[in-house]
Parts: sequence; structure tokens; C-alpha cells
Amino acid sequence: MLAARPVIRSLRPCSGLHSGVEANGHADHHVMFIAQTPLVLPPSVTAEAFSLMDQWLANIEADTSDDPREVKVVRNKPAGAVDSCYIGTEKVTDQSKCRPLFSYFGTTRIAAGGPLANDVMKCELKPLSRLDYLPVTFTDEQWARLQTAFPTGVCDFNRPPVNGYPSAEWVTFMDGLGVGRPLGPPPVAIAIAPLPDLTVTSVSLSPNKLTGGDPLTPRRTSGCGSSSTARRSVRTSRSPSSQAARARP
Repeated sequence: MLAARPVIRSLRPCSGLHSGVEANGHADHHVMFIAQTPLVLPPSVTAEAFSLMDQWLANIEADTSDDPREVKVVRNKPAGAVDSCYIGTEKVTDQSKCRPLFSYFGTTRIAAGGPLANDVMKCELKPLSRLDYLPVTFTDEQWARLQTAFPTGVCDFNRPPVNGYPSAEWVTFMDGLGVGRPLGPPPVAIAIAPLPDLTVTSVSLSPNKLTGGDPLTPRRTSGCGSSSTARRSVRTSRSPSSQAARARP
């Protein structure tokens, strides 16, 4: 499912790559760009990633073969879409140079034996056993402290996770908590009536109204100026005689 989508991921390595390998057996649809800037990539890197993704999608769209989409994604990947790191402004594709500068870090779950995909939210438990930790050994006091810390056992990552299900595409949980169901095909818009032509071709002004509209009534204001276009239209359309009358002492 994920293999049917091209992915260009930025910033830093993460578990999504391992999830793809676990699900599809490869990560050929996945590209990683890494830079030394915190949180936000340099604009030039972002622009390159966007341009490559646009080219990638255009290549897939132009591929009219009957091959599965997963095959089209890999076949149409642009030549520049390769795992890269940016040292200063230099793009480096040699991973032997990138990895010492951008180390991979795990999580406590991975350190405890969990999968690199880090996709186990709740594990099945097993009793503590000293044999599981060899060649590390514990004193009786240390072992007692472990038993106090984990009275119900520790994670058994050799078993499937609790309530674990294969992922599904476009799932809805509108029926409530639990396993979702497929969302179904996207809705199709159906016109129920022709849309009216709302194009405005012209507007005419008369002394006291806009053509086709209601009469415009001027409103008094306590401040300077005018707060509506309608009121300005009425004032500017007064006759010269009325303006002269207003000017008399």
C-alpha cells in the first residue's frame, strides 16, 4: 500500500522507512533528504524536493502501461531522487559520508528489543527471566528491584502486539472506537440544477439609487468622512442648487 506512493522525506531518519521495508520488502519508493539545520530545511533543499516530487508524479501519470502502480512508482523515480545529505550547501549522496554526520537514534522500545519500525503501541507480556538478559547478570537485590518495577512482566516482542491489525487504506472510524472499516470510493459531485450566471457586466449610478437596486438612504454620522459607498454616492449626486443652499449662512 505504501509502496504505491512516492515519498520524499526531509529533516532526519525516522521509523517510517523501516515500516515500508517491513511491509513491502524494499524502500525503493522512499527518498530521504537530511540537512544540518534544526526543524526546517534550507529553502533550496525544500525547492529541490518539491521539484523532484512534481517530476516523479508527472512521470507516473504519463506511464500508461498496465503494470501495477507499485511498479510504476519505482520505475519512474527521477535520477536525482536518491538518499542525500546536505553538508553546508553541498548535496552528498555517498552514505558513508552522511551517516557519521547524521547518526540514527533509537527509542527505549527499540533498545528493549522492539522492531525498528517502532510500531508496537502495546505489547504482549511475559514473565521476567534472568536467561533473557545473558550475558548480563543481576544481583538478587537488582533482580528484586526489576520484579518490583515490572510486576506483570515485560514486553515479548516476539509475539504480535495487542490488538494489532494490518494497516488498511483510507479507513473511517465514524462507527466508534475499534477497528475501522474501508472508507469506500470517493463521493461524486452531481449537479442538481444549472448554475445561474452571476457575472456583473456593468453598474449604473443615478441620483438616489443604483440601477436595479433599492433606493439609497443617506445616514447621519457623528464623525468625519463617510462610512459607506452608498452614502457617498447620494451626496456626490446632489444638484448644484442644493449645494449652494447648504453654503448660505
